[in-house]
Amino acid sequence: MDALLSQSASSLLVCSIYEDQRPLKGAAGHLDWRLKGFLSRFVMGGRITGSPGEFVYVPVKRHDSIRHLLLVGLGHQGAQAQPPEADLIAKLAKRVAQLQFKRVVVSRSSFPGLDENKIAKALKGVEVEFTE
Repeated sequence: MDALLSQSASSLLVCSIYEDQRPLKGAAGHLDWRLKGFLSRFVMGGRITGSPGEFVYVPVKRHDSIRHLLLVGLGHQGAQAQPPEADLIAKLAKRVAQLQFKRVVVSRSSFPGLDENKIAKALKGVEVEFTE
């Protein structure tokens, strides 16, 4: 999950965060560890909650360039609490369009139940890559 650190500056990395998962785990936890608690500081300060429907854009300065991260709140951990797939994909497509990125890297481990083809189709006009 070093995509954020190795991706081109013009890419947007998308991963999830749960509101009841502290410390952060999964892709967000790995990124937080690599970034020395950068995301945890936002969580502890209440700027990122992981609530359902939350989309937080986080620019990360690394080696004199900006990397782009979009955290998607999924609510409480558990299959019943996650938003419906179509709703989540539609909101993701809307946010990516608002941010005007032409390349998006989506963490598979953050959204294990989502259909990759549906995500790619919803993000029309955007190059989509999937990573662990």
